[in-house]
Amino acid sequence: MSQACVLIVDDEPINLVLLESLLEDFYPVRAVGSAQEALALAEDPEAGVAMVLSDVQMPGMDGLALCRRLRAQAHTADLPVLLISGFASEADELAGLQAGASDLVSKPYCPDLLLARVRTHWRLRELERQAQPA
Repeated sequence: MSQACVLIVDDEPINLVLLESLLEDFYPVRAVGSAQEALALAEDPEAGVAMVLSDVQMPGMDGLALCRRLRAQAHTADLPVLLISGFASEADELAGLQAGASDLVSKPYCPDLLLARVRTHWRLRELERQAQPA
């Protein structure tokens, strides 16, 4: 199995670069440009995906659909999924949570706040893994 990593999903290359540069000093990172690519990697136990950080608005499968698909499969149901979007209303935020998001990050995001949210969910994931029987 590959080293555990944060999978970043965004159809805008500049957003991938920004997020990757923010996280790569702290976590192994993989970046892909579509939800379909992300789903394929997350479903592969050898890929080591430990967390998904996804934009909501993408062509084809959006971040909400990706989140629902991840939650529907046993292997990926417990992955922390952080959705990034310009959540315009409480209804938008509710839609993200109802899709199964672990957390929501509003654009434009504060880099320190985003990093703190990733750190929190990474730590929670590690604690859950330690608590599971061998």
